[in-house]
Amino acid sequence: MKVIKAGLRPDAEIPEFGRMEITVIERPLREVLMGGLHPVSLTRSTGNYWDASDLAEAVAERLNAEDHILPGLKEFGHCASVSAPSQEKCYPYAAGDTTKDGALDALKANAEELYFIDELSYPGLIEIARRRLRGIWNGAIAHQLLTNKLPGFNDQRRFLKEKGVSATFKTWRDLACFGLGESLSVDDFEHDDKLLVNIGIPGTVNFRRPGALGSFTNAEGIVSLVPRIDRFDMRIPAPGVESVHVHSHNSVRYLCLLKDGAIRFIPDLPLGESAQCREMARAISQEVALGRGKYCFSLEIEEVEKLLPRSKLLFPELNYVKGCGKSQTSASIRPNLMVPGYTVGTLATAKMHNYSLAELLSAHGEKVSGTKAEMLERLVGAIVKLYGKSRRKLDDYFRGGFIKLPERIRGGEPFAPPILDAGLRNNVLAIYVLKHLRGSRILSPDWENSAYTVEDLARALLAQRVSADGLFVRAV
Repeated sequence: MKVIKAGLRPDAEIPEFGRMEITVIERPLREVLMGGLHPVSLTRSTGNYWDASDLAEAVAERLNAEDHILPGLKEFGHCASVSAPSQEKCYPYAAGDTTKDGALDALKANAEELYFIDELSYPGLIEIARRRLRGIWNGAIAHQLLTNKLPGFNDQRRFLKEKGVSATFKTWRDLACFGLGESLSVDDFEHDDKLLVNIGIPGTVNFRRPGALGSFTNAEGIVSLVPRIDRFDMRIPAPGVESVHVHSHNSVRYLCLLKDGAIRFIPDLPLGESAQCREMARAISQEVALGRGKYCFSLEIEEVEKLLPRSKLLFPELNYVKGCGKSQTSASIRPNLMVPGYTVGTLATAKMHNYSLAELLSAHGEKVSGTKAEMLERLVGAIVKLYGKSRRKLDDYFRGGFIKLPERIRGGEPFAPPILDAGLRNNVLAIYVLKHLRGSRILSPDWENSAYTVEDLARALLAQRVSADGLFVRAV
């Protein structure tokens, strides 16, 4: 994979100054992921056009850190802040074409703008500028210094007279044709420090310490702003599809997660395309990871790298400013594959009207007269009797076990064991669930809680001091 290497080389004209040199080199996928190396041309957004990494902004932030500024030059404006070029966000990507990589171009722009040196004072900078100007002195340099110092014709003519030049200057042409390089020297501008620096130092006079590069590169000088890369996208074509023809209709997009040195592939099976996507996902799984999963599978990093020539790899969530995103894949469930869920249903409680309590008592052959408290106590007895009669059928119904799902999951249909339903079946079911629910999750007749009696639970359920709410699914 292509990555960026940033190093320093001596400036061609002022060797004591360093210049940032940007090159693109190849590194294996394992190094990119485990070392957090920035992948060239692959940090595109979901639409495959714009850079999503904000690499240039992150690098600029590090270059502007106070640790990398030279105090002796800052007050003179020669440690100015750098910023990500605005056109970075307008550069379209072309897969594999590094000339169309906005983040890389922004880094190259920073490289052209900055000089690097460990320490330098402003007088030292002026002396370097003087030395260079002496080395390249000619008429053009002298004319440039004179014109920048004194833009007006009369001012230039007066300056030359003061320097002992006896020639007569009547027009601009006279000045342009005069041999200024022979009549003037660098010393004639000895008090024009800013002018000497601006003309004597090529390009933008902006400095940083060499250690600035280490803030966004690893020990080898490769651009790396995160410890490792744990997530990326890969679009794998269906068997038989050539890499040059890969698109959304003949391939499957996978969310790839790095964990324990291996890559977990999770397919995106969107609603409306699930049938076709599932078929392709199964075929891809059989081709690249036989026996490791029907839809999801894991591969070693080197196995993933072998897929790259015919698959498309992207890092759309890799962002060095906002942090990495957490996108997810989706999958729809076919109706014939839905797992049914069950609930206990509505219970008889003490809040019921007396006439409703009387109907329940009558249905179970109990006396219906008396105070409400007496009626509720008789109802407790009816529930206990029904529980005893139904125990074997309940054991058979719940054989194999059920699992209680997290509280946030709703829905389901009532349990339907083959027992008498005369208004108290759900209370009996609730007692059974409470006595046979192990660890708040597993419902099984093979385990029973003896801390409370059936009568205690019947009374507590009527008073609504306990409940058996929740959604259950069969364990097998």
